[in-house]
Amino acid sequence: MSEFVQACLDAAETEAPYPSFAEQTTDATVEAAYVQQLAFVKAQRRNITGYKAALTAQPAQQAMGIKSPVFGVLFDDGRTSPGAQIAVPGGGVLETELGFKLAQNVTTPVSPDSVLEKMDDCRIMIEIARPNLTAKPSGLDLIATNAASFRFIEGASFNPLATEVDEIEVALEFSGDRVFSGRSGDVMSGQRVALAWLINSLLTVGYELSSGNILMTGSVGGIAPTKSGNYRGDFGPLGDIPFSIG
Repeated sequence: MSEFVQACLDAAETEAPYPSFAEQTTDATVEAAYVQQLAFVKAQRRNITGYKAALTAQPAQQAMGIKSPVFGVLFDDGRTSPGAQIAVPGGGVLETELGFKLAQNVTTPVSPDSVLEKMDDCRIMIEIARPNLTAKPSGLDLIATNAASFRFIEGASFNPLATEVDEIEVALEFSGDRVFSGRSGDVMSGQRVALAWLINSLLTVGYELSSGNILMTGSVGGIAPTKSGNYRGDFGPLGDIPFSIG
């Protein structure tokens, strides 16, 4: 186990911020960061329930000094019910997303044209991401510490082959006021592209994709810093997801 991974485990146990991977090594590359992420995930011995894409928008990538989206693991103990009040120590960010549930194990690369056929369903989701870093967040630090994975909320599910997954209007509201809004197809070049990219990238690193895994394709509409109060993710006719931060 590397010193970096041990330091991350120690930080997780005491709820302290994670160290900076980029500042601790001269081998600060994307590939090396994913090696540390995989080791950190395995060392935690938590049940993996799915995976998430992050930094899918170019402005977010530029802000983090990286040239592509990143990904991380969703743990089963991060699942939270609609209506729950969620504590976010140190603060985090909120995102409205879509999550696709795998209908089968996937071991080989997929294409955007056929990727939806491998899904059991799609569901509306909220992600509560928590970078929890000692230094100003960077893309490499985000990768190495599992892409700010913290909590997620699943809402109603629907058939992605019967609903146009790129035409869903989404908004986040705080105390009845709209914080941001967006269209699902604005993620990367569309949901199919984002989903195929996530699957193929996970396979490249060495993660196992199993039936039942949830695959979150990235933020729809923007992100908002957490603050105490009541929120609602509005997914139009697909439903909504109420929750609170406090």
